[in-house]
Amino acid sequence: MKNRSDAAPARLSFAVRETKLAPVLVVVDQKQRLVRLRFLDPKDAGSDAERTLAPLRKSGVELRDDPRACAEAMRQVKDFVAGKRDRLDLESIPQGSEFQQKVWKELRRVPYGATVSYGELARRIGRPSAVRATARANATNPVALVVPCHRVIGKDGAVTGYNGGVAVKEALLAMEAKRR
Repeated sequence: MKNRSDAAPARLSFAVRETKLAPVLVVVDQKQRLVRLRFLDPKDAGSDAERTLAPLRKSGVELRDDPRACAEAMRQVKDFVAGKRDRLDLESIPQGSEFQQKVWKELRRVPYGATVSYGELARRIGRPSAVRATARANATNPVALVVPCHRVIGKDGAVTGYNGGVAVKEALLAMEAKRR
């Protein structure tokens, strides 16, 4: 999110709120487009949020704690984790490489209640030998739930790492399986 030197610095709003599963950080731009959505470590949500916001701060983006600007995104997240909706209707602008964008686009195609392995995801994007790179792209997804990275599991069906914690990933998968 680098800005041209002659342009006004970008301004983003963020909020941290509790959900049924864990605290969540939401960051939106001035047009209410989602920039970040991440579940936080419940034991240290404040520090976890600051670590997530640090790269944005370093890039020169102006950040402000503004729950009102994040209200719609937060409402949808809370409804999703409460099982009241099966997707978020939010425009998002995840920043990433061409490869990451390809992985995230394919992840959006994984239906609610379904899962895919890292290997299958790599095959779907036409890069069957890029399983590790696909896993890394999944792990760096900046907009959880919108890009449903929690739906990716190990080839043996194991629930593997998740930025928001494996317990959150397991809860999301169980909730989706129950409502499917």
